Amino acid sequence: MMLHAVAILLLGVAVLVGSLRTQMAHQRVSRFLARLKPESAGDRSLRDALAEALEDSSLTLHYRRPDSGEYVDARGLPAPLPSDGNRNVTFVGPEEEPLAALVHDPILAQQPRQRERLDAVVAAARLALENASLHAKDRAHLRGILKVELDTRQNIRGMLHDGPQHRLSGIQHLVGKVRKHHGSEVLDTGLKQIADELEHVVHDLREVTEGVYPSILRMNGLADALDPLVQRSPIPLILDVARGRWPDRVEETAFFVISEAVGNAQKHANASRIIIRVREEDGHLVAEVSDDGRGGAVFTSIGGSGLRGMRDRVGVHDGTLIIENLSEEGTIVRAVLPCA
Repeated sequence: MMLHAVAILLLGVAVLVGSLRTQMAHQRVSRFLARLKPESAGDRSLRDALAEALEDSSLTLHYRRPDSGEYVDARGLPAPLPSDGNRNVTFVGPEEEPLAALVHDPILAQQPRQRERLDAVVAAARLALENASLHAKDRAHLRGILKVELDTRQNIRGMLHDGPQHRLSGIQHLVGKVRKHHGSEVLDTGLKQIADELEHVVHDLREVTEGVYPSILRMNGLADALDPLVQRSPIPLILDVARGRWPDRVEETAFFVISEAVGNAQKHANASRIIIRVREEDGHLVAEVSDDGRGGAVFTSIGGSGLRGMRDRVGVHDGTLIIENLSEEGTIVRAVLPCA
């Protein structure tokens, strides 16, 4: 009789524990639905929400590129599916062409209640996953475009250095020899003018071969690379740039945004001064260009490629570009780039 009573008690406890677990699982799914924001699915919030709802902190998200069939992460970087058999993969979307894949603990697929929760969470997250997938594919596409641009620029640099730039340097040398051994003042004056023009051409050609990133950027960093902007600026340009080094991709993106923003201010803002500020805050590089020009719709008027180019380059590195048009008080362009 005693054993029967104990068995009944244990059965009741088991039912109660199972009920509590089911209730907690439903609560996690409810919390997941509450914090789910499809419009912000491009960052880590979606992965974190899925991991919490499924109680799997090691869960990873992979998005399939329809053009190649390869998988990428939310940043557009390659993220192949595991092949060691220690993790389970749940595909989202049509089996032949899945939208995305969740890599998770095998227990989520092996136990009926866990599988039910997994299916419920995936179904609830479908819209967010679709948005995140588009976001990841866009980033992967942009990364591909930037790589092609870099490769093209390097090829052009090599061709110009080995061809026209080399020949112009040879002509400079010949002009120098003629000037050295000739005494005619008129001829010397003419040769000096030719030499000066050749020097300008060689300088311009070097700038073309370097593209948007001057060699000094890689060698000395952002602060030194921005000095020539001050020297060439037709209006006063003030630098307030923190000394330091950051990852190449961060410095290159910041330099591109600053150069574009300064050029736009010089052309369109009718400003009397431009200020460049660069600092590090909470693990992010903040690059800011402000002017005291007419503000308003200055940057939206150039619209298309210039502004999109800045946003694309910042976005592909998980950064944020903010444009503040201060009516009658100028414009602020601010890029916030993660350093990690």
